[in-house]
Amino acid sequence: MTLGKTVLTMIIALATAAPLLAAQPPSRNTQALADAQTDLSRLATQTKGTPQHLLLQEQQRIQGLIDDIQAGRSVDPATIDRTLNDAAHEGAW
Repeated sequence: MTLGKTVLTMIIALATAAPLLAAQPPSRNTQALADAQTDLSRLATQTKGTPQHLLLQEQQRIQGLIDDIQAGRSVDPATIDRTLNDAAHEGAW
């Protein structure tokens, strides 16, 4: 009976802790994306027309990734790297 109670207690403890551990977003990726978004926003205010529109679209795409990370949805690390690379190139205008 004691072994059964111990196992049940461990299962309950793990089930309770799992959502708390999974809910923590990777802050380094989120911060890097937020920094890129801020840079694009600053550049967008300094341009007009099509370049501004493209910068704002890239900014929205970054916000979508941030939202996905914060919501706990899986985001491919290669997508994050590609997005950060694209944002750096967009800033080269």
